Amino acid sequence: MVEFIEVAGVRRPVSFSLRIAYIYEVKFGRPYLQDVMRLSKALSDVTVKEGEEQFFSLPLALCADIFWAAFKNGYKQSGLVFSEEPDDVTEWFLADSNVLSTLMEMLMKSFPTEEVNSESVVSSDVDNSEKNPPRRNGRR
Repeated sequence: MVEFIEVAGVRRPVSFSLRIAYIYEVKFGRPYLQDVMRLSKALSDVTVKEGEEQFFSLPLALCADIFWAAFKNGYKQSGLVFSEEPDDVTEWFLADSNVLSTLMEMLMKSFPTEEVNSESVVSSDVDNSEKNPPRRNGRR
C-alpha cells in the first residue's frame, strides 16, 4: 500500500510493502528484516529527555537506507521515477523530526501485530486419534 508524506513541501509516495525487502537487499546487500530489527532495537533504546527525542543516537545510515528503499518502493508503485540517494533522505528526516517519527510509525505498522493463537499451534503431544483415525486399506 502506498501512503504519502509531505517532505520539504513535496508530497512523496512511500511504501513499506514486502517488495521493499528486495529493493533494499539488492541496493545495500544486507538482509532487510535483520536491519529493521536492529533499527527497532535502537529505537527502543532511545532516551527521551524533556519531551525531545535523542535521535542522533539512532544509526542514521540504517534509517536512511531503510527509508530510501521505502520511498523507492512508493515511487515505483506510483509509476514515478525516484532519483534521490540515501543521503538526500537523511537530510529530509534530519531537517524535520516529524518526517522521522512518521516514517518510523509507518515502518512499525507495516509488520503484523497479531499474537499467535494457542489453539492454532499444533503440538506433537496432542492425541489426534479421534480426529484422524488410523487409515485402513489406504482409506479413512
